[in-house]
Amino acid sequence: FEAALNEGCPVADDALACVQQNAGRFSAEAFVPARSHKKALLRFLKPRPGLYARLSQMHDSGLLGQIFPEFKAINCRVVRDFYHKYTVDEHTLLTIRNLERLAARPERERYARLLTEVHAPELLVLALLYHDVGKWSDDDHAAESARMARQMFDRLELDDEQRAEVDFLVREHIKMSLVAFRRDTEDPEIVRQFASFIGVEERLKMLCLMTLADVAAVSRETMTPWKEELLWRLYVDTYNHLTLSYGDEVIARAQ
Repeated sequence: FEAALNEGCPVADDALACVQQNAGRFSAEAFVPARSHKKALLRFLKPRPGLYARLSQMHDSGLLGQIFPEFKAINCRVVRDFYHKYTVDEHTLLTIRNLERLAARPERERYARLLTEVHAPELLVLALLYHDVGKWSDDDHAAESARMARQMFDRLELDDEQRAEVDFLVREHIKMSLVAFRRDTEDPEIVRQFASFIGVEERLKMLCLMTLADVAAVSRETMTPWKEELLWRLYVDTYNHLTLSYGDEVIARAQ
């Protein structure tokens, strides 16, 4: 699958059939037995053209669920509401497609530029893979998704910073959409509270991109140009608040 990504081609049908017949024989740990394999798997998740297609092939052949067993919980899972048009597993993969397609959408150039500024975009893809796995139950899906994601941290030997980022993104993945679309973001106090919640600009960039990819994958009509503008406005206002706060802190320390 990595070779197919690097060469810009699909995996052959014979290879997929072989994977489908044999993937179930191996545990999740067997696919990443050494630390070098765990790092290679993370690098594989870096968003680029073809990642969605390869992950979809991995999912269809049963490999994705063997490497990430928590993902099996949402296989063909249906969300019965007016908004969601896809099963949970397909919605999840579409969020990754939205991320990889940013560079090809001229109207989303500012978001594409934002993706190039993220230091570890593979963690964003990892968080997207897990953000809805908790929907296997009817409980608070964000909290359940975060709990299930933590089961994967030790398998991949993520460091403390990586764990904190993925945990935050999964646990709080609906926060920015709630603020952008349901709160008056022209109120400086709303922005101040959100900036305080986010804390640092790297996390803000990742959550903004995650929100865009997630909402746009609900249905073709969900992420309207108006909503894109609201989301971007909240990002800019929060970014400005954070960076001004940094300046105030530096001045205070050097007073």
